[in-house]
Amino acid sequence: GVCSVLLSYLLGRYLFGRSSIGLLNALLTAILPIHVTRSQTALPDIPMFASVQLFLLCCVFVSRTGNWRHYLAAGVAAGLAVAFKYSATAVTPALLAASLIRPGMASLWQRIFNPLLLMSAVASAISFVILTPFSILSFHEFIRDILYHNSYIFGAGQPWARPPIPTFLYLFVDTIPQTSGTLLTIFSILGLFYAIYRRTSADILLLVGFLSLYIFTARASTVFAHYALPLLPFLTIFAARVSVEALGRLRLAPSLRYAVAAAGIVALVAQPFAQVARYDYSLTRTDTRTEAKAWIEANIPAGAKVLMDGGRDFFTVSPPLRYSRAGVERRIREARRDEPGRVRYWETLLQTTGNGGYDLYPIQGDMFHRTVP
Repeated sequence: GVCSVLLSYLLGRYLFGRSSIGLLNALLTAILPIHVTRSQTALPDIPMFASVQLFLLCCVFVSRTGNWRHYLAAGVAAGLAVAFKYSATAVTPALLAASLIRPGMASLWQRIFNPLLLMSAVASAISFVILTPFSILSFHEFIRDILYHNSYIFGAGQPWARPPIPTFLYLFVDTIPQTSGTLLTIFSILGLFYAIYRRTSADILLLVGFLSLYIFTARASTVFAHYALPLLPFLTIFAARVSVEALGRLRLAPSLRYAVAAAGIVALVAQPFAQVARYDYSLTRTDTRTEAKAWIEANIPAGAKVLMDGGRDFFTVSPPLRYSRAGVERRIREARRDEPGRVRYWETLLQTTGNGGYDLYPIQGDMFHRTVP
């Protein structure tokens, strides 16, 4: 997460040649609510976020120099990003755009059939396999899980997480404002249209990467807040660039210009900063799941049957109650009947289950409510 703030500065600086854009982009990244919250837990989202930024930075150098080292680095960074989250695959057209817009090649065909692009693709595949070895060692399971992932995201998914309006609109009216703040979203949209208007080499590179990711995400039938994360490195750059250039066009005295800049920055970061402050403060309080666990254990006798919402097997959003021995034995019988692959887990859990605990019946939002016998 910290590295991604530095990468935000480098991207703004090298894309548009202005340190002020880089500094503002770094500030916006540092206070993105979803960036802060996801940086505090061991999840693949922020490493993917930083890997996408690293890939974009390599693409910037490819578009300017065409050095084979930059193609190689871009391929490795792409493989790294995809290894963290498969959805990052959608950003890879940015490298083709970088190769097409770079100067020094005679024809369009030379740019498209550039052998360095093939080298980059091979490097990407190798880095992905090194970081995800079971994609080869358990190839059939890997393909099965990829197909399941696609059916989950683009098919039935979670009925309760389906947006009430088309996803391509929902991303901008709900998901992105939720993850970055309303005013920052507005400036991101303004920056997006400004990039379409300007169409410099840097703009084309960003637009290709952003639109390929956006089209991929907009096809989803269910949407969660973290789906917007791959889009945010682009949106913060759009917002930072349009803000700095708009300020530069104002004919103001230097002292007044600084005052306007300060007020604008405060306005941009106020809402996301408040969200982050509230979240960080909540971490200092006793978790309500912990309070609920203490109340249940004090008031409900051990061995009672409890219907638990929020998980199939693991209670991430519910009180972390322990299974009783009878509960684990029941789960073993269910697993032998329905899911043989889970039997070993429950048998292992039984070895460490002592007295007390509860006979837990977990459900999820998309599961039918179970009848507790």
